[in-house]
Amino acid sequence: HMITENLSPLLDTSLFNNITSELINWNYSLVEGAGFHLTSTGEKYGHIALKIYKSEDYYNYVKWNIPKEQMPPDFDFQRYVIKALDFFRLHLDALKGEPSQPLIFEICDVSFHLIDSIQYAYGIATIKAFVNCFDKSFNLSDYQKEMIKGAKKMMTDYYNK
Repeated sequence: HMITENLSPLLDTSLFNNITSELINWNYSLVEGAGFHLTSTGEKYGHIALKIYKSEDYYNYVKWNIPKEQMPPDFDFQRYVIKALDFFRLHLDALKGEPSQPLIFEICDVSFHLIDSIQYAYGIATIKAFVNCFDKSFNLSDYQKEMIKGAKKMMTDYYNK
């Protein structure tokens, strides 16, 4: 479905400034990264991990490779992730000066907290995951890893009750 609101203020695209040369020189080999965004109030967050690699088809697509237990019911976060993926494609094309190779974006991990997750944070976390794909010094903190671990346990308990 169409995304009608302007999400660009939510996407801190200045983070891409640190990986410009890596993106220009990228040969479309497999890259992996994770991103985490905590809102300014420190109460709501989003976490995502992804892989990006060359598609053998003539189109880009998103592969949602995450188990149902990691996704709460009726939590529409995917549109924010797709908006970030679209931005990445356009940014990559602009840097390379031509349409880039069709890509597969494989979403391989997410974590949700039934109370503390907020949809738009997943778009920002996706941008941060892109940066982590090309800059391994830009990674998750121990605190973020603990939050993710706790959320995963809560979602497992929720589906197993």
